[in-house]
Amino acid sequence: MNGKIYITGKYSGIEHHLAVAKFEKVAQQLFQAGFTPENIINPTLIVPEGSLWEDAMKICIPLLSNCKGIYIQRDWHDSFGSKHIIKHAQQLHLQMFWEEMNDIELIKKHFLK
Repeated sequence: MNGKIYITGKYSGIEHHLAVAKFEKVAQQLFQAGFTPENIINPTLIVPEGSLWEDAMKICIPLLSNCKGIYIQRDWHDSFGSKHIIKHAQQLHLQMFWEEMNDIELIKKHFLK
């Protein structure tokens, strides 16, 4: 494994347990693709439930600096937080992988060594 990957997607406006399940499904896909659990950054496991958006971003943005890539769930369009995370990931020149483009296969070929 060659670095950490951050998962982003819609979280606000979804019942907490459903959001956690949605992010966990992606984490499992990344694990099956070859990532170790410690190299998958799942913000639903890090940001305390009920946190304000600003507080969540104070936790999440610094985590990007330890990543080599970001996996973007297809519902990112509906998430101000995801758009914010993507902008920062672009500034850090992280590799971008898209659920809507089925980039799990791309990750296996180009991100995992």
